[in-house]
Amino acid sequence: MLKLIHKQTQHGKSSPVRAVTFFLLGLSLIIISGGFYRHQLEKISLAASKKPSLKKNLASFPMIKGQWEGSDVEISENILRIAGSDDYLNRLYIDKDTPKWVMLYIAYSSRPRSMIGHKPQACYVGNGWVHDYTDKYHFSTLQNGEVEYLIHRFHKPSPNSEQITVVNYYIINGKISCDEDVFSGLGWRSPNLNGDPAHYVAQVQISSALENSAIAFARIFTDQILDHFNNNFAQKTPE
Repeated sequence: MLKLIHKQTQHGKSSPVRAVTFFLLGLSLIIISGGFYRHQLEKISLAASKKPSLKKNLASFPMIKGQWEGSDVEISENILRIAGSDDYLNRLYIDKDTPKWVMLYIAYSSRPRSMIGHKPQACYVGNGWVHDYTDKYHFSTLQNGEVEYLIHRFHKPSPNSEQITVVNYYIINGKISCDEDVFSGLGWRSPNLNGDPAHYVAQVQISSALENSAIAFARIFTDQILDHFNNNFAQKTPE
């Protein structure tokens, strides 16, 4: 009987010790996992805040090509903040032989998810234009063949009589598409943790009061726009 009581006493004394040990072990695991989680969160936040830069930024895009001569046009800080792009080009090109003009806007982002929703239908309407229609067409370029694009038509309400046509397409990792859904899936929404500038979406908008001017300019310049990005990310040939 005394032996049994002794065993029970020993068992009763050891149970709280085991409980405290397991509690401390569990607490340690929580602290360690919490620290790891905070480290990963800080890593993601830091990566998301970085803006990978192009080797040749968009400002280096040619000012003159054929009869077209360009001049940069400033964009307000508020618009740039909303756009959230890593690099951009906003340039007026004038045909020196005729009164034709076009605006070329290119926005580059190494975080494709940030480009979702930045459509002419939203941006132009937000700036007082009335959306008339959007259609899908295609044109042929010398180097890249047939290119599919969207064409948008807007006008300013009375008493203004302004009209504008916008040719719009995207370059996604070196390939042209007019479909935003191509880069709106879950696989494109994760942060670019490696800061890879070649993991990108570039939006191209070519606008003009005359539809044929916008399309003619797009035919001439699309090859060069695509080459600008492809040359930025071309792999070096081993020596």
